[in-house]
Amino acid sequence: MSKCATHKIKLVPQGTLSLVCPKCSYKIYRKEKYWLPEVRHVIHVPSGFLWSTFTLTGCETSGNSIVMSAGQVSATALSGRITQVTKQDIHRKDIRKVKIVSTETINDGVVQYEASNDGGSTWRLLKTQDAVFRLNRGKEKPNQSKYNDLRLRVTMTRPTSGDTSPQIDTVTITHSYKGDGQ
Repeated sequence: MSKCATHKIKLVPQGTLSLVCPKCSYKIYRKEKYWLPEVRHVIHVPSGFLWSTFTLTGCETSGNSIVMSAGQVSATALSGRITQVTKQDIHRKDIRKVKIVSTETINDGVVQYEASNDGGSTWRLLKTQDAVFRLNRGKEKPNQSKYNDLRLRVTMTRPTSGDTSPQIDTVTITHSYKGDGQ
């Protein structure tokens, strides 16, 4: 049973997706409902897409994780194309939404995630984990014909090189596909 964090009373259903507090604006989504069904294509790093395939600048792999190299205060891990296009994909589909969930240890630093659906020409900061962010939709300038090249950029920073490095263990990237004309 879900309760309001402020009033400690049972939340009531609102529609089919959410539960709300009758006394305030507190709202949660039902966990059993996958409320954005179009965001369902999943990529796991490092189990499905290895850290070794990323271009690492100022960081290195440590087991199945990435950490900042000694002496660095800033580091970047940049993926190549992480969406797979097969023969069955006669028409490449645009990627319009992305969500990340990561397992990380921040320590004394900061970890920032960005996604691009146009091969790295433009980047969208993913400010919050487990939230869905819209990517380019073809209405931006300069316009291009396809937005199907999903890439991830991870930036780690720490105040001084003597501080403990952030460590990223796993990243799960969930994204959408929208067909031509949708």
